[in-house]
Amino acid sequence: MTTILIVDDSLVDQRAIAALLQNEGVSLLFAANGKEAVDLLQTDCPDLVLTDMYMPEMNGLELLHYIRKHYPTVPVILTTSKGSEDLAFKSLQAGAASYVPKRNLVSHLMATVQQVLTVARAHRDRQNVLAYVRQSEFYFVFGSEFPHSQALIGHVQEQMREMKLADEAELLQAGVALDEALSNAVYHGNLELSSTLREADGDYQEHARQRMKQPPYCNRHVHVIAIFTRDHAKFVIRDEGPGFDPSSLPDPTDPENIERVGGRGLLLIRVFMDEVLFNEKGNEITMVKRRKPISDEVLVEEPKPIKSPDLAVQLAVTGNVVLVTFTTDLSEMDYLRLEHAFQSVFDLLDDGRVANVLLDFRNTNYFGSSAVGLFMRFFKRTQDNDGQLALCNLSDMEIEILKTTCLDRIWPIFDSFEEALQFLRS
Repeated sequence: MTTILIVDDSLVDQRAIAALLQNEGVSLLFAANGKEAVDLLQTDCPDLVLTDMYMPEMNGLELLHYIRKHYPTVPVILTTSKGSEDLAFKSLQAGAASYVPKRNLVSHLMATVQQVLTVARAHRDRQNVLAYVRQSEFYFVFGSEFPHSQALIGHVQEQMREMKLADEAELLQAGVALDEALSNAVYHGNLELSSTLREADGDYQEHARQRMKQPPYCNRHVHVIAIFTRDHAKFVIRDEGPGFDPSSLPDPTDPENIERVGGRGLLLIRVFMDEVLFNEKGNEITMVKRRKPISDEVLVEEPKPIKSPDLAVQLAVTGNVVLVTFTTDLSEMDYLRLEHAFQSVFDLLDDGRVANVLLDFRNTNYFGSSAVGLFMRFFKRTQDNDGQLALCNLSDMEIEILKTTCLDRIWPIFDSFEEALQFLRS
């Protein structure tokens, strides 16, 4: 069942849009403005939001910003009327998936909704597949006139982002280090241009252009191997030049050398990467960027993105265990709402930064069938990470449910929080 939330302060427009979207397999929700939509999102998360622009209390742009922050996987389509073009343009820049002018609803609405839903599902499916990736490797070969080095760097940064190896600042630094290493391989390696030429204010680029057309320089290639795991990214860049003696490199961190043009690239590489090595010939550099270790401190104080009065949970991380402490029953919550509520836990498990989950039911009596589906997903993630799921402080009713379904045979159950945590840490 596909759920679509229609947000519009005009009851007439709500009904018109509903008539166009009404179909078997489609469930419709309605809100008169952004504020009402926010309340609905916290209890019934839809697959897509279709919103008007000008509305009282919270307009379409403000609603879009809220959804992008709290429900980033939910796509938003704008319905625009004459006079709202400027606000619609800003909304598209802010992350809206598409728009349909109200005068074209009959001819364009259904096709646009189907397109956005198809793309959104494909993106979610890809993200689910990526959760199972433990290593990926790429091998690039290009000549000295390769015009797409920035595209290559962008591709590498995207791989690091998908494996969640670095934050945005670290991705930028890794990109700079790669750019410097690639430039060294082309200019100093394959084209054999000395840094002294640049420091002497010679026509460095003109010399490079000439050699790119002359053998043997024009026949040489740069080889790039990029390996991505859950723990680190490794880059091996090799040129086909004669190489050099790496021990002859001046220390770029020496105050006497730091202002030299020739040492700047190596300084940036060494600062931005965690490990830098050269081969004996001097025509290959290996750079390693490691994921920062996760601390034992509490990472999440409150569940996000759901803030619902019928769900109270405390989330924390200690060592290699994510702790989930329920303080209200889950029996009234459907699976989709639970899935959104615990996205931060899934992210930690998908990252591979934690392997174990401890579910603490000290203040609950019954978790319901939907919650069992959530626990199964936790269990699958822990198994993928060579970890375990453990439960503690269950009520008699909850224990009986697990025994009836035989889940007590695969999920260890403990009487106390301390016993369960000690088991997972051992």
